[in-house]
Amino acid sequence: MNKRITLFYIFLMLQALSNKVLCEELLGIRMGAIVWNPNIQGRLQSEDITSDSASISATRLSPFQLGITDQQQKSYFFELHHNLPIIPRFIYTQANIETSAQSILGQDINFVNTTLATGTSVNSVIDLSFQDYSFYYSLLNSWINLDIGLTQRNFDGQISIVDQAANSTSGSTDGGTDGGTDGGDTGTGGDAGDGGATDGDGTTGENNTEATSLPIATIDESPLMLFSQLQFQLLTTPLHAAFKSHYLNSGNDHFSDQEVKFSYYIDAGMLNYRIDLGYKKLKIMSSDLGGLESRLKIQGPFLGFAISF
Repeated sequence: MNKRITLFYIFLMLQALSNKVLCEELLGIRMGAIVWNPNIQGRLQSEDITSDSASISATRLSPFQLGITDQQQKSYFFELHHNLPIIPRFIYTQANIETSAQSILGQDINFVNTTLATGTSVNSVIDLSFQDYSFYYSLLNSWINLDIGLTQRNFDGQISIVDQAANSTSGSTDGGTDGGTDGGDTGTGGDAGDGGATDGDGTTGENNTEATSLPIATIDESPLMLFSQLQFQLLTTPLHAAFKSHYLNSGNDHFSDQEVKFSYYIDAGMLNYRIDLGYKKLKIMSSDLGGLESRLKIQGPFLGFAISF
């Protein structure tokens, strides 16, 4: 009797194992996140300012001049892989790349049709966040894996250099209007009422509204990039080495996103875990990134974690 029960349990275990292998062969899901500590280098330049009286060349700015320093970034991804013919595999990535700083300008600058003088206190933001939609085919799938496909990258960010004083003034428009209304009540006649519409510093609420036009370059480009990935196992160990690349070179625009990493796989039955340690480099060279000429390089080490089932 006991022998029959033992054989029955062995049969159930083998059945569960075969179902797991079958599911992995047909469909697999992997999701995870990485923490990236990059350094931002390069320069930005907007178009020249042209008016009836003068033409002013836009200033070339580096992140260092704006006080931008290393700040930790995070990315998340979801991957769908399978062995079905014709249908490509899929990876979705949400990359958050945003840095900000407060600084005092050491020189006059011109940015997005706005002139900012030396000594001005500014808030600067460089936001290059994007979403990736990668579709690829696996050409090799054994101890060495080779994947080739395309990535649609949708940038969703902005670059801004805002005068702190102008920014705070724009928020006081409603206050100046309310003060003007009260002043009109205390005045006598229509002239006094009009005078009451002037705030304490002699500036009307209408003039305050003009300060709400802030120098912000919106980044919403969507380049189509070549996707490639090479991964191989290090002997018979759970360690793997991998190289991944997104690349586009078209005219004056060059986008590249490359990473090299070592991964440690942990097989825990129905769930598998992966720990990544690597180095990532993002390069953007564009003549028109949100209206800006951009030459940026963002690179640094990262640590990642993924779970698959």
